[in-house]
Formats: sequence, C-alpha cells, structure tokens
Amino acid sequence: MTSPDMLAAGLRAHAQSLCCLQAAADLLIAQDWLRRNDFTSRFITIHPGIGSGHPVAVIDWPAAIAALGSSLPCSGGEQRMLKITASVADGIPVDLRDTLTGLDQRNLDLVVTAVRHAAGSSPQDRTERDAMLSVCLRTPDAEELADFLRFLSQWLTADPDRLGDSLDQFMSDHPYSAEELHSDLARFSALLGTADSGIDF
Repeated sequence: MTSPDMLAAGLRAHAQSLCCLQAAADLLIAQDWLRRNDFTSRFITIHPGIGSGHPVAVIDWPAAIAALGSSLPCSGGEQRMLKITASVADGIPVDLRDTLTGLDQRNLDLVVTAVRHAAGSSPQDRTERDAMLSVCLRTPDAEELADFLRFLSQWLTADPDRLGDSLDQFMSDHPYSAEELHSDLARFSALLGTADSGIDF
C-alpha cells in the first residue's frame, strides 16, 4: 500500500504547471481519500515520471464518481467534495446548487481556494489582493473617521485663502491644492459610505 504522503507527492508531480490539476490535487489531499484503501487501490494508478523521474499518480475520476453511493460509501459532505474535486480535475459536470449546499466552513474555504488556484491565482497573488480587499472598519470606527473628515472639511472651508496659501507653502515640493484636498476628502467619504454625512464639497 502506497502511503498518503507518496500519493500526494505523485498527484502534485502529475499536476505540475497545470492549474486545474494542481487545485484538484490540493483539494483532494486536504480530504481523507488518500487514507482510504478502497479509494486509492481502485482509482489511483502510479506511473513512472517523465523528465524529473518522480513517479506520478493518476486518478480515474469517472470510475471514482460512478462508484459514489454504491461501492464507495461516504457521507454526504464527502460525496459533494469529491464531485467538486473531480469536476475541477477532469471536467466532470457537477450540480453546484446541490453540491455546495450543506458544506461546512472548512470545506467551503477549501473549495474557494481551489477555484482561485484553478483560475490561475497564485497564493502570493491572493495574499497581496486579500491584504488590499480585506481592510475593513467597525461601524464606530467608520463613524469616527467620518466625523474627522467633516471636521477637516469645515476647517478647510472656514478660511480657504489663508489655509490654501499655507497648504501651497507646505506642499511646495509636491504641488497639492486645496481643491485637490477637497476632492480627496469627498472620495474618502464616498468610500466610507458617508456621502450624506454633512460633508459639503
């Protein structure tokens, strides 16, 4: 019996440079199928590697999916995850309305990661993008920031000539006018969803 670690290495070797196969391999490895002899002995074949010489593991996805519910017993969640994995790996049609319903948070996270990977999004790309997209504020913090924007707007409009001259002097190396500051305040306000918060631009 081939160990789960060796099977995982073989799946990754077979999937090298192929986003969909890589995503499916990682998705399968994260489940328990490689520890089940009734799955690995029947549906995974080990072949000699090409080039690198590393053995590759190939899964007979149509046969595995055909065995679900009969000779390959499993829970409903396991069945759904295997169907999704087979679809990513081999293009086997899957009813997403049925398969996504009832997945727990861990499996949902695994599926989302696999879809991103299959679409060509590298882990580094996801980390950088998520760092930008996941910046959020609690409602009290957003309200406090909106109040500060309102204060800046009122301060700027109280004496625009004198404050404009001061801003010009301060930003002499990098021209930045009072009008541009107004525009930026309006943009930040819009990002906060505070367009009706009393800030007059």
